[in-house]
Amino acid sequence: MGVLAGVIKGDAIHGPIVLQRHNSPANHKQKAKPMRAVFSVLGLVLVAAMVLSLAKKQMQTTVTLPSDAASAAAGASAVPLQALPAAVEQQVQGQLQQAADRASAAATP
Repeated sequence: MGVLAGVIKGDAIHGPIVLQRHNSPANHKQKAKPMRAVFSVLGLVLVAAMVLSLAKKQMQTTVTLPSDAASAAAGASAVPLQALPAAVEQQVQGQLQQAADRASAAATP
């Protein structure tokens, strides 16, 4: 038999004898709840700080648009910003046409 660690309280006048354990797991859980809460909040604060730091870095990394003088100095191969959507559309249309040609060539025996 194991040794019972606790205090026996009770007598014939006050009722039955009850064994109270001082080092029971329930007592430890009650004592650990404030520490668990502190570490949980601390962990959330650290994660929030890291996320905000990364968001700040990403917001600082902006693309600077070249000025007209800088694009003129870059050479004739520089595409003006207004012409970019049209150039992209032409590339996409050309790729779609090539894909359609390959598909039709593969389908014919």
